[in-house]
Amino acid sequence: MTAATAAITAAYPTMLTYAGDIVAVAGRLGIDPAWLANVINFESGGNPKARNAISSATGLIQFMPKTASRLGTSTAALARMSGKQQMAWTERYFTPYKGRMGSQADVYAAVFYPAAMGK
Repeated sequence: MTAATAAITAAYPTMLTYAGDIVAVAGRLGIDPAWLANVINFESGGNPKARNAISSATGLIQFMPKTASRLGTSTAALARMSGKQQMAWTERYFTPYKGRMGSQADVYAAVFYPAAMGK
């Protein structure tokens, strides 16, 4: 277990089974793994089954139905996935923003309001 993986699991025990995936995805995206873990915790508490009753947003980063469809999946499919499995979709979501996420705020903005990145 790397130091980054250990730090994530210490801060967020719910991410134990996929903390290594967070570190790997963050590395490929060129961001601090803690930033990604923090966004996941804020959005879903680390629960891949999390679902917003009002918006139907689902999963680790609260994928909206339209976003899930654009990525080639659905919120129903995401709800059946483990955190480890959802990390592939999380990476797919963030990849277009690679190189533009220079802060924790940018990583959160990429999920919540991409137009605000860098501002």
